[in-house]
Amino acid sequence: MPRFYLPLLLLLTLSLAACDSVVSVHPIGQPVVLENNEDDPMLTGLNGIWGVEDSVIFVKTLPDGRVHAATLEWNNELGRHTRQSFEGQVTKDDGVYYINILNKPNAEQSPGDKPSDRQEEPQRYGFVRYTFNDHGQLVIRPANARYFAEQVEASAIAGSVKRGEHTVAVTLTADPAALAAFIDPEKADEQFPNNEPVVLTRMEPRGDKPAQ
Repeated sequence: MPRFYLPLLLLLTLSLAACDSVVSVHPIGQPVVLENNEDDPMLTGLNGIWGVEDSVIFVKTLPDGRVHAATLEWNNELGRHTRQSFEGQVTKDDGVYYINILNKPNAEQSPGDKPSDRQEEPQRYGFVRYTFNDHGQLVIRPANARYFAEQVEASAIAGSVKRGEHTVAVTLTADPAALAAFIDPEKADEQFPNNEPVVLTRMEPRGDKPAQ
């Protein structure tokens, strides 16, 4: 599983089979930007501390739609808690909101680690569709890797597919305009199925405004 999925998807107890994934060279949708002290509850509502399974996720948004997330989870091998921090962008398209997480995780280094020991990965975005339910929980709908793989292989959208014995990894290389045309709310059940969403529960009251 790509490491940058972890904050939103430790989450990825992923309803997706083994560890299927979909990433894109460009973010999905247009950045959500707040101006003149305006508010968008779909952006500012992400602020706070969220819990899923045995992990805690801290989220902070900025007025330009950037989102910073940090996870804290128990590591059995190390015998202690470990943390990772991530950044991304909250976007909107046709009234639908997405979180795009950049694959540049700032993982906690182990003693003796050197920057040169790490391989640089090309910039990619993992993306999910999200909303809030009537109970104030954050409901995440991951992209359907099998659907996107079929569409790439049918040349319906530009990208590449890598298949393992039980997994599929999709990289979308389409430009922003082509992505906007392809991601269709009318096809939400195919592209972002809602049969097994990932649900996060707020662990503390949120702040009403993003960081300035």
